[in-house]
This record gives sequence, C-alpha cells and structure tokens, in this order.
Amino acid sequence: MGFITEEQLQKALNIAKEENIKVGEALYSLGALDKDHIYWVLSNQLNMNYVELSPEMIDKDLIKQFSVDTLGQLLCLPLYETIEEIHFAIADPTDQKIIKQVKSLKPEKTVQLHLALPEKIMDILHLFKGEFY
Repeated sequence: MGFITEEQLQKALNIAKEENIKVGEALYSLGALDKDHIYWVLSNQLNMNYVELSPEMIDKDLIKQFSVDTLGQLLCLPLYETIEEIHFAIADPTDQKIIKQVKSLKPEKTVQLHLALPEKIMDILHLFKGEFY
C-alpha cells in the first residue's frame, strides 16, 4: 500500500476517459479505500503537491478576483499569489483543456497547480458563494 503502479495509473486513466469521470474517481473505483490517499499518491506520480483544503487556506481578497461559477466549472481554487506566480488547487490535472483555462484566469502570472479533492473545492466554493453573493 502506498504507491500506484504505472499499470494501475494507466488503467485508471483509461477508465476515467471511457466513463467520463475524474481520474481520482477511477482509482477509487479500482478498490482504494480513501480518496485523500489516492489523490496524495496521484499527486506524487504527477509531480504535483497535494493540498488538504480548508476554508482558512483561501485568501478572501484573492478569491473575489474570480467568478465563483467559473471556478466551480473548472473545479479549481486560487490558493495564494506572489509577485510572479499564482497557485491554484485543481481537481483534474489530466484535462489539458481545464488546465489551459485555469492558466488563462491570470495570464500575466506563472500558474502553479496543486491537486485537491473535488468535493473539498466545491464545499469551499459554496461557502464563499454564500458569504460574498
């Protein structure tokens, strides 16, 4: 337990594509016990950081710069920003169309992507949507 083989990852990618589901959901369907662990392992395999999101991690001023609906459609959250970079948590790092759209949210900055559970992204977006709108 702890590492996903190349074969398991490839199988999950194929299932995700065929069934139009997220890769993490495909890995979960292959018998893994907890999504946090799956996403952590997947993030390591993809050379990404995994973030266990909480509302306190999100900069309220930063999230106000984006449409909550757009963030929900892309399943992403802005985490923090530096002079040169902006960091987003995303749920699906395998969808190149989504990655391109996330990067276009702040084109003047280098975008760094981190992996997070889709449910946690949506929970936080709902919280902020209720708070701001």
